[in-house]
Amino acid sequence: MFDGKGLAGMLFYMGVLFGGWRWVSQGHFGLLKTLLIVVPLGAILAYKWHENQIPMGEKILVVLIEGFETVMAYVANTLSFLRVAAFSLNHVALAIAVFTLADMMGQTGHWITVVLGNVFILVMEGAIVAIQVLRLEYYEGFSRFFSGDGREYRPLTLRTSQAS
Repeated sequence: MFDGKGLAGMLFYMGVLFGGWRWVSQGHFGLLKTLLIVVPLGAILAYKWHENQIPMGEKILVVLIEGFETVMAYVANTLSFLRVAAFSLNHVALAIAVFTLADMMGQTGHWITVVLGNVFILVMEGAIVAIQVLRLEYYEGFSRFFSGDGREYRPLTLRTSQAS
C-alpha cells in the first residue's frame, strides 16, 4: 500500500496530474496541490526507510535513490504512454490526408481513394503495432522476466519398457 507502485504511488501520481492541470489552467500552484504531491511521496519514502534494515548512511542513500527511481519511473511511463496518443494523432492526420485527396477526385476517384487510402492506413498502423509488440516483447518482457540462471532445457522423452 505504501510502496511507489501501491496506493501511495497512485495518490502521488494523481496529485502530480491534478497539480499540473491546475497550474496550467489557473496559473498558480497552491499549498493544497503541494500537499497532494508531498504527502504521498513522504509516505513512499517513509515506507522505504522502514523497509531497509541497513546502516544509517547507506539507508539515506538507498531511500533517496529509490524515491528518485519512483518519480522517474512515473515520468518515463507517462512519456511512454504518450506514444499511444501520438499514434492516434497519426491516424487522424492520415485520414485527413486521404479524405482531402479523395475530395479532389471525381465521384469514382473519390471512392477509390477512400478505400485504397484506408487500406494503406490499416497496413501502416498494423506495421506500427507489430513493431511496438516486438519492442515490448523483446526489450520490456525479456529484460524483466528472463534470467539465464535456470537449468538446461532437456526435451521430454518417453521410455519404453521391454515386457518379458
